[in-house]
Amino acid sequence: MAIEQLFGALPLHYLQHGISKFGGSSIAFAVFATAIVGVFADYAWMLYLRSKMPPGPLPFPIIGNTFQLPDNKPWIYFEELSKRYNTPLITYWIGRNPTVWINDAWAASELLEKRAGIYCSRPRMLVFAELGSGQNNLVNMITTTPEQRDRWRVQRKITHQGVGVQKVREYRSFQNDESKVVAYDMLETPEEYVAHFERYATSVVSIIGFGRRVSDHTDPIISEVIAVMHRAADLNVPGKTFPMLLETFPLLAKVPNAPWKHGLGKRGKAHRGHDFFYSLAHEANETPGHDECYSKFLFKEAPKYSLKPQEISALAGNLFGAGSDTSSSTLITAILAMRAFPETLIPAWEELDRVVGSGRSPTFDDEPDMPYMRAFVKEVFRWRSVAIIGGQPHAPVQDDYYKGWLIPKLTWVQGNVWAIHHNEREFPEPDRFNPSRYMKDDPAWRPFPGERGYMTFGWGRRVCSGQALAEQGTWLTVARLVWGFKIEPAVDKKGRPVPVDIFDYTNGLNMRPQPFKVSIKPRSEQIRQAIVREGEEALANLAQWMQHTLNSRLHSIPSRPYNAVPPPCPQRYQRPRCPRPRPHPRADIKCPIVFDGRVPTAWAANPTQFDTYATNTIYNPDYVKGNDLKWSEILKFPNVTKSRFDTADHTPLEVTISDKSIFQQQKGFRRAGLQFLKDTSDGPGTVGVKTLHFSVKQDPSRPLNLTHEYLNLWHEKADYSANQIQFQYGTIIGKSPSDKNNFKILDSAGKQLYATAADKSQWQNFALKLDYNKNQVTIYYSAGDAALKSVVGPTSVSLSGGGQFQIGILKKPTGTSDVVNGGYQEAGLNEGQIYGGIFLEDSADGCVSL
Repeated sequence: MAIEQLFGALPLHYLQHGISKFGGSSIAFAVFATAIVGVFADYAWMLYLRSKMPPGPLPFPIIGNTFQLPDNKPWIYFEELSKRYNTPLITYWIGRNPTVWINDAWAASELLEKRAGIYCSRPRMLVFAELGSGQNNLVNMITTTPEQRDRWRVQRKITHQGVGVQKVREYRSFQNDESKVVAYDMLETPEEYVAHFERYATSVVSIIGFGRRVSDHTDPIISEVIAVMHRAADLNVPGKTFPMLLETFPLLAKVPNAPWKHGLGKRGKAHRGHDFFYSLAHEANETPGHDECYSKFLFKEAPKYSLKPQEISALAGNLFGAGSDTSSSTLITAILAMRAFPETLIPAWEELDRVVGSGRSPTFDDEPDMPYMRAFVKEVFRWRSVAIIGGQPHAPVQDDYYKGWLIPKLTWVQGNVWAIHHNEREFPEPDRFNPSRYMKDDPAWRPFPGERGYMTFGWGRRVCSGQALAEQGTWLTVARLVWGFKIEPAVDKKGRPVPVDIFDYTNGLNMRPQPFKVSIKPRSEQIRQAIVREGEEALANLAQWMQHTLNSRLHSIPSRPYNAVPPPCPQRYQRPRCPRPRPHPRADIKCPIVFDGRVPTAWAANPTQFDTYATNTIYNPDYVKGNDLKWSEILKFPNVTKSRFDTADHTPLEVTISDKSIFQQQKGFRRAGLQFLKDTSDGPGTVGVKTLHFSVKQDPSRPLNLTHEYLNLWHEKADYSANQIQFQYGTIIGKSPSDKNNFKILDSAGKQLYATAADKSQWQNFALKLDYNKNQVTIYYSAGDAALKSVVGPTSVSLSGGGQFQIGILKKPTGTSDVVNGGYQEAGLNEGQIYGGIFLEDSADGCVSL
């Protein structure tokens, strides 16, 4: 009837008149007339479908409602349409294709959960699927045929082997450790909380997938993964002009190098996403150890299930979509909620203090005893859900009906999580963050379909595969942050509180708060100490996944330029600050560095860099060591925590001595001493005011024999006649052995300036401020993570004579007065001294890094 009415209104006599006027040879006009008729016929069919489907705005011919979509937060627009039409479902036309938007929890539960077998497929998605990984990725798979469904089941089964509900319980140990490191990082650089959350979430997934840890925000995995996730989120939002143009007019995708295709899918021949994730998985499979990692499982199962490289890449990459960007964004939202609604922290603190106390942080075992914290995290998931439109659209595999409305086969069906979580029927005052609404005895509690009380992770057979991993990690980390920190307003330069906007969120498929300022401080000194202790223990536990990270060939993968140099902050990242080498959460260097002796972490995997001038840019490769030894044979890299002035990019090193540690003809000594590469006898290290920093730690597997005298660090005069300053250990020749367990700092005359007992349980940090102008020294000391404090001076010493620093071990013999050439050294030596945070800084203006 609609078609008849439509054509009844068409002025056909004008068409007939035109054809007769121009003659039968007017093919162009005939084609034009046919096109007009075709458009009207197609529009009639659209109107017919519209009359059967859920209500919605009137579509235009061909373009539907595409250009009525707002570019900013279209999910709010769909919520408003649902209220306007007073219906849980609305129909919105993207070109000629209708999309059914579900704006009600009960309707979503009925269609996508109870009828999951019908709504298990995906529609055709040009932008997100066909221009990307398409049918190789279970996220995009259309499952209308038995063959497609079988392939989808294979990938889903394999995915559950990585992040299934039961499997993720095996990850709790390192997830707990990474969560502790987050709290540890927040102590020193709380303003970089976004970077800390991104590192945490990416590292957990990287350990699961590839057996390698992400220790720093500059790791290329973060650069690539965050870029991929944010780009995908940007492309998949209704209302974005170019993506919607392609969905409306698929032929536009065939235009080569068209501007609307820039940044989409495979991006020409690069196949970057595929290359990146497949290379990571392949490398992990070839790396010995960590046989439980997901990549090794993929390659093991590949022959059985005929997995293609593209499928392996997609399965590995999906781990990050399931648990990386979503988890970090949820944690940022949690911080915003704590800042905007501080009253919710009071009952949380009461519960945490009662159940946990101040001496340790919460663990997974505490969750059953903390109902308010469980409610708190549920409210985080509801209040500002990350996947705000429920992820990718569903599609019914057959025609279906809901309340008399037709939902045609393969129609786009999208759940509007924003509208569902902001329905005042289920959530009174929905924009108020109120954990108590999840407590059944609270007046704000309302019934909700499903036991969780939120629909953040999607529905039915297409529910997010990483839900269990994200839920358990988010609960623990949010509980730990609430336990450990006060979240308060930041203040501006005039001391006024800086406001936050709870509606200022990004516009992607996965939304997160726009950058905001907040004050994050530990709740008490006892809690701070517990965070430090647990952070150190966690880093030691996580070291087992660092070797693969150090040996990784990731930087050679032809992927984004982020692999080489961090780029300027793209606006879409929405980070408070650009990624940069982050200081280790202990101390930062405040003064100009003259010589930097800290060793890059990557060098630990290739110690031969210490052996030649071409590769050793830190220390002299020739001096001072055994005649037949190379530094790569002398230096070790023990599995210990970093020292106070080592960043995440640096590693402690151990100088060792053996029976071969005989330098030139000095047969009495056993020695190995590192010299700064550019340190000369009359160079910058011998003039002005300089401060030498170093930290020491003992290796129980290579103990020193304290019946001997050791020179561990010293500044030797240019003529080798004496040392202006020396750091010693053991029994000084000719002295009582009563203080052999003390570290001692002596001047050139052998006078003791300072002594402290060696503490084998932690790092000991020293700084020697050498004023060559006044011949004075000031000594600073601290233990563990504490700031350095002045313990001696300034006091007068003789610093004349030029010379060079040496850092390592010089073990003197016993039983002789000619210690250089004679005496006794026991055979089978295997001794070492661990160093960290070595650098010389310029203190001419009084600057000393503490």
